[in-house]
Amino acid sequence: MKIVLWSVFIVLCFISACGKKPSEFAARNVDRLECPISFEKNNLCAKIDWKTGPTADGESSFELNFWKKDNSEVGKELSQGLAVFLRMTCCGTVKVPKMTAVSTDRFLINQIQFVPGNWEIHLQIKGPLAEQAVVQVSLDDQ
Repeated sequence: MKIVLWSVFIVLCFISACGKKPSEFAARNVDRLECPISFEKNNLCAKIDWKTGPTADGESSFELNFWKKDNSEVGKELSQGLAVFLRMTCCGTVKVPKMTAVSTDRFLINQIQFVPGNWEIHLQIKGPLAEQAVVQVSLDDQ
């Protein structure tokens, strides 16, 4: 009887993605064939997942997800630090949003206040293999 119960428990854990919520499981399984934002020196890919926005009509936020190109686990690549800042291309206005580590490979970026215009999101990995990627965001006047 104990063997049957343990077998059912193991099968249920496997089916339910080992206790992770479906949204957490899906967020970590982005299409590994694509690399929307590439950090060549660190062998990393990243993707911006907008939670709210981007908009000039209120606060915007996004989750920044990282993965290794060879599908191994992200580790020390981000341990030296990660920086995110926003720059408006017309006039050089710079804003630094709030960044919260969700895990070693996921970061919540929030408290972003855009105004209409063209923006750059600068993502910087610090340390011996420092590098930067820039993502363009354009917000129309409304």
